[in-house]
Amino acid sequence: MGEVEELERRLQDWVLVNVFVWRVKVDRIPTRSALNERGIDLDTVLCPRCGDCVEDLDHDLVGCRKVKKFWERLVKWWGKDVGYAVTPSDLIQEHEEILKATKGISWWVEEKWYFVYLVWTHRNKAAFGNEKGRVQDLFIKWQMVVFEWLIEGAKRWQLIGSSG
Repeated sequence: MGEVEELERRLQDWVLVNVFVWRVKVDRIPTRSALNERGIDLDTVLCPRCGDCVEDLDHDLVGCRKVKKFWERLVKWWGKDVGYAVTPSDLIQEHEEILKATKGISWWVEEKWYFVYLVWTHRNKAAFGNEKGRVQDLFIKWQMVVFEWLIEGAKRWQLIGSSG
């Protein structure tokens, strides 16, 4: 993949994640319970991952038993002892507080939201593609993107050479 194509892919990811964050903030994520409340007839309102609970935003992004394992893994990998956010509202509040304190720069916030976005895309695959998939693959994909970002940042700040 050429440099231009790679930049376009990263920009697209950044835009998709930021639109997703905005949609979470304004409560416009089409979970099954939200669609049901708007009068859309669905076969089920249960979570497409676990099938145990009504799928609302809280359950889908942080509460599902299958997702909780990976929040714990993410926090452990980063060496954080704060646990994972309990609700999307907690994520938003933390996001705004950290960005305010760091004047808009925080690897932890950006990477965590990318992880949340991956959780949402995994949910969509389970809901619409009849694909349960392995949730642990999300963590691996997230790690690969984080490493790419770190390497790019190190190159940009000339901490490592551009050849690697």
